[in-house]
Amino acid sequence: MEFIDSVLGLAALCTQYPWLLEDNDPCVPPKWTWIQCNSDASPRVIELDLNNKILFGQLPDFSSMDALQIIDLSQNGLSGPIPSFLGTFPDLQELNLAYNLFTGAVPVSLACNEKLKLSVEGNAGLLTSSSCSTSNTPSPTSNRNTDSSSTSGFQTPATTSGKKSKLPVILGASISGFVVFWIAVGIFAIFRHKARTAAAVAEACSTPGPSNPKDNIPMEEIPMNARPNNMSP
Repeated sequence: MEFIDSVLGLAALCTQYPWLLEDNDPCVPPKWTWIQCNSDASPRVIELDLNNKILFGQLPDFSSMDALQIIDLSQNGLSGPIPSFLGTFPDLQELNLAYNLFTGAVPVSLACNEKLKLSVEGNAGLLTSSSCSTSNTPSPTSNRNTDSSSTSGFQTPATTSGKKSKLPVILGASISGFVVFWIAVGIFAIFRHKARTAAAVAEACSTPGPSNPKDNIPMEEIPMNARPNNMSP
């Protein structure tokens, strides 16, 4: 039954992302290239290496693979909220969700798991702050030490969580504002160039050309009753 659980989880992934499917047996050499299995009599999948595998949309539920210890989903196009089932794996040690399109808040089951090494950077729409109820409040010194050496689990110190949570929002707003500003400048420049061109054309069309010299010669008025002198009566 344990091996069946792994098969069901792999089937869920391969159904949504068919290019992950490989010909050979998942855990028997030559095994699938993006998984690692343990050495039990009935091997179980303990690691998913799905870095840069062109995954997009919402992640399918593969929670049946409850022996997973490492999951790497970084550098893909996964979107929507982070699935809550990712916080249900009892043996999970590392979860890499960096550089995707996840939005919303990090589930408490992940953010407050002190035994989990969680990476979520590169998700502009993700709120990384969370309120984890702890019995001991860290001192300001320990907060600074935690900030400078954030190589273990997902840290949310009480005195710095507000600043950290606002950083992705501020960066996103700044980048968006910068892009909008330069788009507006480009549009203004285009319209200004068109306006100058139109004015130049209009001025060229309204300027009178050189007059014909013949037009400036006054016409002599000839009386109707005038006759030549050499004409006989």
